Amino acid sequence: MQTTVLSGKIFNAPAFGAPSYLKRGKGELTGGEWKYMMERTALLNNKKGFTLVEVMIAMIVSLLVFFALMLTALVSIDSNMRNNLRDEAANIAAMRMRDARNLLVAPNLISDTVGVGTPPAVDISGNADCPTTPAPFAAGVLERRNFRNIPGFTFCTNRTVVVIAPDARQVTIRVGWRWKDVDYNHNISTVVGR
Repeated sequence: MQTTVLSGKIFNAPAFGAPSYLKRGKGELTGGEWKYMMERTALLNNKKGFTLVEVMIAMIVSLLVFFALMLTALVSIDSNMRNNLRDEAANIAAMRMRDARNLLVAPNLISDTVGVGTPPAVDISGNADCPTTPAPFAAGVLERRNFRNIPGFTFCTNRTVVVIAPDARQVTIRVGWRWKDVDYNHNISTVVGR
């Protein structure tokens, strides 16, 4: 027999087998002590937790999902910005076309030439903000707009007028811009006559 002291009480248990606090004998443990000891033993023997490898794999999977969501958000933001820039370019082209229609068909309606026109065209061939594809801009008007968080974003515009009849002209407005080192262009054409 083995003698065990628990909560100031002396308990006798056999020398072999389970510890004395697991052996419920006559008058050995009260109900509360027995319950406490069984819960403690169950917690010590609980093998249902996650291993370190399982936790690391779960973290890696979560990280991959997070990166995929971030990439999706960045692609969405960039696409939204390109669409907004295209819409602004369309507005600028419409504004320049409205100005061209107001000039009538008389000799006032000519292609952009340096120093001529309202507003006067300037040489924009060397401007780094103007696209070089499909063809570089030679003369035109620079439109600077405060766009979102970009102050003074540059749109390059060019008006080309082709005489198609004595009293009719084909007017083409080209608006170009660069976004993340990629050239973008928007063109509109119309025929203006008397």
